[in-house]
Amino acid sequence: MRSSRSTTPSSNPGTHLGWALSAAVCQSSVSAIWVLDAVLQFQPYMFTKAFGSQTLAVTAQGNPAWIAHSITWAAGIVARHPVWTNAVFATVQLAVGLGIAWRPTTKWALAASIGWALAVW
Repeated sequence: MRSSRSTTPSSNPGTHLGWALSAAVCQSSVSAIWVLDAVLQFQPYMFTKAFGSQTLAVTAQGNPAWIAHSITWAAGIVARHPVWTNAVFATVQLAVGLGIAWRPTTKWALAASIGWALAVW
């Protein structure tokens, strides 16, 4: 005889636990990626003029004109002020990563993560 109990996710507590674990693993992974990105951004080479002029500026080649112009513009700013710009970039990335990991700021940090990724990448 069949059970009258429904197997929908709302009646199966194990499903909610699995979803919560998946969300927590995803959140921790995104946080770790941002923190790793910040650690890599804090490398000494990133604080040199060469990062802006030899690494960033080269990526403009082969892009449509409007994208190439914005890349060249940003690379010029980074090349002229490498310490200040890199310190800001790395600090924002670290704050986003730690903010995603810290429960009270997760939603704000995830929103900042999307905004920063769209602006920088």
